[in-house]
Amino acid sequence: MFLGKYREFHNMIKSEQFKKAADLLVSLVESNLGPPRFQITLLLDSLPLINDSDDGTGCGSGVVINSNQTHALLKALEDMQNQKAFEKKVTHRKLKLFDWLLLQTWQHRF
Repeated sequence: MFLGKYREFHNMIKSEQFKKAADLLVSLVESNLGPPRFQITLLLDSLPLINDSDDGTGCGSGVVINSNQTHALLKALEDMQNQKAFEKKVTHRKLKLFDWLLLQTWQHRF
């Protein structure tokens, strides 16, 4: 389902249906249908639609993503950053525990 919608997004971009594409992209981000590692790709895909100048991407001038949608994208970015920080803490704690267990095992051997 996700890949079909993502392909539909790219087809809308190719056919210059930027507002529909933006709506679909934001709904994909908000729905979390795709794999978590793919969220950054969706956020990167939103950049040309947020930019209000013609930078050669074909989006033309004018903002396509409204303020509510921009807020949703920023929230997704914040959630992703919080998840990464949490994973980093958990990984760090697991490594410390592993080091401690390794040290305990080593001390009991000698």
